[in-house]
Amino acid sequence: MDPITSNFILTMVGISVGAIATLIGAVSKCMLKSRCTRITCCGSECIRDVIDENNEIYHETQTPKE
Repeated sequence: MDPITSNFILTMVGISVGAIATLIGAVSKCMLKSRCTRITCCGSECIRDVIDENNEIYHETQTPKE
């Protein structure tokens, strides 16, 4: 296999893996912040307990600058 083809394949694999990891992260973050108790997607269903609104995950904490 010539170097140009192998570099192209390596680049495409890297981009694909990065895109899949980003999608998984985005979906996980949306599900974590979601208030839905029942989520249905692609024929599978998830029923979960929702955390209350006073939980620290809903509030951004910023440290004061000195």
